[in-house]
Amino acid sequence: IESGHEVSVATMSHEKDLPNVEKINDVIVRRFPAFGPRAYRVPIGLFRYLSREASRFDVIHAHNYGAIPLLLAVLAGWQRTVITPHYHGHGRSQVADLLHKVYDPVAIPVIRRSGGVICVSTGEADLVAQRLGIAKNNIVVIPNAITLSGAIGCDGLVDKREHLILSVGRLDAYKRIDRVIRSLPYLEKE
Repeated sequence: IESGHEVSVATMSHEKDLPNVEKINDVIVRRFPAFGPRAYRVPIGLFRYLSREASRFDVIHAHNYGAIPLLLAVLAGWQRTVITPHYHGHGRSQVADLLHKVYDPVAIPVIRRSGGVICVSTGEADLVAQRLGIAKNNIVVIPNAITLSGAIGCDGLVDKREHLILSVGRLDAYKRIDRVIRSLPYLEKE
């Protein structure tokens, strides 16, 4: 926004108290009501909005391979859609693995038509290339981790001799927060 870009967010929501359209710090947030179980919600009206408005945007960035909004974004925006799949190679339960047997044959050809793929690690990039058949030259790795020095509002926040790790996510077993905790003794000591 500070560099002159217009940013819009289209998301699904089950919160009835939130407005459908809201401006937050110069960002227009559009919320679409969603139905279905928590992990498999379908946003009502999102595809119609994206189909009508996709040509207005230079880039559409969609997240989460297993979520319907990512597919809707690619279907509406095709080559202007960049996806970050957060792909694990399997579902988080046996039921999710079974659902992927139906979902994958539909989803994979759709996401192959996206403009590009951002993976958060080389491991994920390899998995996406191998399992989803995405060409490696269409995948860019951009890790989630950042350094605090230079990050907006973070200068002087942490003693430079300390390490600080923040992991944000649901405490579901498949998220493997146990690996983050077990890695702590291996951090470099200065």
